[in-house]
Amino acid sequence: MPNLQRKYVDLIQRAESKWANWDPSRKQPVVGDYGSVNKDTGAFEWEGSIYSDEFAQHMPKLKEEKERYQPVAGGRDELLIVKSTSVKQLELSATPGVNISALADASVKGSWQFNRGRGAVLVVNEPRILELPRNILLADLTKIPLLKDQYLVTQVVQCPAYAFYLSDKKGDQLSLALSANVPVPFAPGVGASADAGGSWWSQSGSGVLKQGGQKGGTDEFTPLFTLKMIRKPFISFRRDSPPPIREGDDLWRNADEPWGPLDSDGEDDEIVIDDDIPDW
Repeated sequence: MPNLQRKYVDLIQRAESKWANWDPSRKQPVVGDYGSVNKDTGAFEWEGSIYSDEFAQHMPKLKEEKERYQPVAGGRDELLIVKSTSVKQLELSATPGVNISALADASVKGSWQFNRGRGAVLVVNEPRILELPRNILLADLTKIPLLKDQYLVTQVVQCPAYAFYLSDKKGDQLSLALSANVPVPFAPGVGASADAGGSWWSQSGSGVLKQGGQKGGTDEFTPLFTLKMIRKPFISFRRDSPPPIREGDDLWRNADEPWGPLDSDGEDDEIVIDDDIPDW
C-alpha cells in the first residue's frame, strides 16, 4: 500500500528543508517540543517540551527568566508556496464550465503541472513564523544530555489557511484559489470548501488534496516546522585541516530524514546490486 504521508513529507523537506504536517489542523508540534520522527510515516512524535515543568530541572533559567526565552513571532507574509523540484507553476486559466472571473479577487490563485511520478505543492496563506529566540538559548541546550539525540522544534509556520496536493504517479495538474466568491457552475472534477470568511476552490486529478481555513481567519494551522539536532563533534584525520569553530545556534544542524531514497509510493527504494559486475 502506498505510503503517501511519508512521500509528501519527504518531497517538501527536500524542497524547503522544513518538515510538512500531514494534518496541519492538529496545531502540533509547537516551538520547544522535542522528540523523534516516525521512520514509517514521517510524523513527528512528541516526547517533551523545553518549556515544561519537568524540563526545568535541567535548565532552571527557562522558568526563572521565562519571558526572556519565550518563542518570538516574526512578521506576516502574504503567501508561501513550496513545491517539489519537478513541479511547474502556471497561470490560472479558464476551464470549460467554470466562471473564472469569479476568482478575480482571489488572494491566492495558480495552477501547477506535475510530471510522471509524484510531486507535491503546499500553499500557505498569510504565513507567520514563530521560533526560539536566536543566539541566547540553543548553545545552552546542547549541554543537556536529554537532548543529545532528540529532534528539537526550533520554528513553526502558522497560518489561517492552507492547501496542499500530492499528485498521482501518472502526471497531473492542480488549479487552486482562495476567494470570497466560488465560481459556478462547477465543472466535472471541480470542488470547493466554504468557510465564513472565504472559500478554497480547486480543480485537480486523482491525487491527495487537503485544505482548510479561511481568508482573514486566525492562525489555526501549522503546515510546516523546522527540526534541528545537535551537531556531532567534527573529526579530522588531517593535521592541516583544523575543525570548524562553531558556536551559538550553529551548534545545531537541520535534522535528516530517518530513511533513504523513496520510490514514488513512499516506500524504501531498493538498490539492486549486480553481482556480475567485476569487483575492480
